[in-house]
Amino acid sequence: MALCILVGAVAGFAGFLPLWAALKLTQRSTEVGMGATAAQSLGGVFVSLLVLALAMFGASRLAHEYVGIFGLVELVTFVIVSVIYFTHRNKVLRRKAQEEKKNKGAEQ
Repeated sequence: MALCILVGAVAGFAGFLPLWAALKLTQRSTEVGMGATAAQSLGGVFVSLLVLALAMFGASRLAHEYVGIFGLVELVTFVIVSVIYFTHRNKVLRRKAQEEKKNKGAEQ
């Protein structure tokens, strides 16, 4: 059971890597068209979901009784890693802290 949870977490993180690579490609791309950027991003999403689905299929073949737990851990890990990456990338938390400092300065 513990091994299933650990492998599910690793699979969820591995599922994020193609999305991360596609986003890095779009940042380095010299193409200015929205279509090329969208195609690269959607390709990353597709490959990420394919990795997650293949890991789930493998888990169903190797340990059928734990596939539900594996899938849940895999999905939760994928979502958590994605949220952490995008909040860090977009500097959401830093921007919020700066707004709070401005609001405190305006009140005084």
